[in-house]
Amino acid sequence: MNEKTNNGRFDRILVVDDTTANLQLLTKLLTEHGYTVYPASDGDLALEFVRSTLPDLILLDIRMPGMDGYEVCRRLKADERTRSIPLIFISILEDEGDKVRGFRAGAVDYITKPFQPEEVLARIKTHLRLRELTEHLEEQVRERTQELAGINEKLRREIAERKRAEQRISLLNFALNNIREAAFLIDEAARFHFVNQEACRILGYTRDELLGMAVPDVDPDFTLERWPGHWAALKEKRSLIFEGRHKARNGSVFPVEISANYFVYDDQAYNLALVRDSTERKRTEEAHRANLWFFESMDRINRAVQGADTLEQMMSDVLDAMLSIFGCDRAFLAVPCDPAMPEFNITMERTTPSYPGASARKVNVPMSPAVKNLYHELLSNPGPNEIYIGKGLDPEDEVWKTYEIKSQLAIALFPEVGPPWECGLHQCSYSRAWTPLEKKLFIEISRRLKDILTSFLINASLKESEEKYRRMVDTANEGIWVLGPDTLTASVNARMAEMLGYAPEEMIGRPVTDFMFEQDALDHQQRMETRRQGIAEHFERRFRGKDGQTVWVLVSGTPIFDNEHRYQGAFGMHTDITERKMAEEELRRLTDELEQRVKERTTELESKNSELERLNKLFVGRELKMVELKEKIKELEKGTA
Repeated sequence: MNEKTNNGRFDRILVVDDTTANLQLLTKLLTEHGYTVYPASDGDLALEFVRSTLPDLILLDIRMPGMDGYEVCRRLKADERTRSIPLIFISILEDEGDKVRGFRAGAVDYITKPFQPEEVLARIKTHLRLRELTEHLEEQVRERTQELAGINEKLRREIAERKRAEQRISLLNFALNNIREAAFLIDEAARFHFVNQEACRILGYTRDELLGMAVPDVDPDFTLERWPGHWAALKEKRSLIFEGRHKARNGSVFPVEISANYFVYDDQAYNLALVRDSTERKRTEEAHRANLWFFESMDRINRAVQGADTLEQMMSDVLDAMLSIFGCDRAFLAVPCDPAMPEFNITMERTTPSYPGASARKVNVPMSPAVKNLYHELLSNPGPNEIYIGKGLDPEDEVWKTYEIKSQLAIALFPEVGPPWECGLHQCSYSRAWTPLEKKLFIEISRRLKDILTSFLINASLKESEEKYRRMVDTANEGIWVLGPDTLTASVNARMAEMLGYAPEEMIGRPVTDFMFEQDALDHQQRMETRRQGIAEHFERRFRGKDGQTVWVLVSGTPIFDNEHRYQGAFGMHTDITERKMAEEELRRLTDELEQRVKERTTELESKNSELERLNKLFVGRELKMVELKEKIKELEKGTA
């Protein structure tokens, strides 16, 4: 058993944190409130301290250099000397998985940083008080058991010394009246022969009133029919420790821990029962169980999300988990959550065999007046909506009646894409009121479902846009050719592949130069360097088709950069201009041929012109000579006359 301080309190606290500021803050806070604090900056120092001095409680950080908090906790729980020391994790880790791991490791509590001093003090006080009560009860039971065993033995051996025995009983009577447990001396007929002051206090009766009563009057679990069996078991085992309930004078019932001890005095058998009110301990245990259930349930949901390969499988697994966790008859997702619609679709649901839903009927659910009112409430209220018979649920409504709904818990999900959805639970076997803890868990699961739906719908929208873009690209009249940063072909559309006579898959992963004439490769490399510099341009390029024919295209080349301006490749639009090029070539051929013909004709004409000029000159000369001859003839004629 742990040693106590001089005043009997459990107040020695070991604080383990590698952050000096946190260590000093906790030390100052606890010291100011009367606790004895032993600081340690890492797991090794903490274990070394515990080997020499057993603290009453340990505050332990998780993230520390070297040995983390989980390993420190594991070693403490593995040691019989230290396993009973309550340990509270104080950590910045908020994930449900970390908290579940902490509780499974043996921690009694988990406080998330940054913490509130009042919260830390309250939890420390609760756990120290619980440990003090537990150890005190164990010590008292051992002491009382030993004392009663001694009394029994002495009563059997020293029957003649009744006076001394009566003195011992008187002393025991005094002690029992001053202990913190309620004490009852009970005979074989279940009647009270002695009750101490604590028994009177917790039950609200006077001593005389209790001495006129029997066990069934204060313990609703012990009837007169059950008592003989209990007495026989107690007589056989000599002592029993068990839990029960007591009913006070005002009608309240509270849990108790009972230590029953059988002995015989003066040939009369008795049961000395020591009883302690366990309400506070039960409340603490219940809170611990509730927290553990919450975190284990969220861990189960997370595992369902992470373990599925498809959205449908994921949703199915999550709804299956919800069906099991909440113990309900139906878990479902519906869309759209819109009171203006004439009906809504149960997208996915999981049900118990006795209560099939809309999916099994393969129908959409009509928008009844009750559902319309529910949807108005869900869209205006961000929290869960709870209805059951007697609280908002009309058993005669068409939908409630068709699907035998007696209780419903529902919430609206607002994914970032598309209309709102409804997430709901149905209880059909009975009318159920949902607990605050169930509502809290339902909200957390709904948040996870909202994130899942958002991710799926965004991905679906992107996929639809990608498919639409792909259809546009594949049906475009222009050839599209995309190169990666390594200048290899990343994608081509059907038109580009058709221009060159290939299937698109035959071109993927190959360099552009595979489809070019060798003499054009250098020009291509230079243009790729131009793209890396962020320059777009238009130019003509010839390619070699699969059949060896030349294909001329007009290229519009554009560089591709990411958000951080890193080069990712090039995008090219290719227009087939082969026919135009062939027409231009034919026109050029015809022009050259015409020019040659003109040149030849010109040469011919020039030759003929030269001959004409010669003849003309000859003719002109002859004409002049004729004129001269005529003049001479005239002169001769005149002389003759």
